[in-house]
Amino acid sequence: MTISPNTPTTPTTVAAQLRPVATQWVGQSFYGTMLKQARESSLSPEDSPFSGGRGGSAFSSMLDQRLAEKAGRDTGGALVDAIVGRLSDV
Repeated sequence: MTISPNTPTTPTTVAAQLRPVATQWVGQSFYGTMLKQARESSLSPEDSPFSGGRGGSAFSSMLDQRLAEKAGRDTGGALVDAIVGRLSDV
């Protein structure tokens, strides 16, 4: 996201532009890492709750990405607010 020279850069407009980026970052950094670790921590692929056979192994990273994005939007609100607040004050 870029701010054009004609757009006034008030804290409200900066925060509005930072929010989607911060939400995506929280989802990928925190929830994406957690899902990756959960997949790798199972003892055997057959016993894993994430097991999905050949299709599951082919699309597991895509599923993890979508789950992380959704978790960032749905549950990362307080962290996103803190990040946006900190960055928009700079």
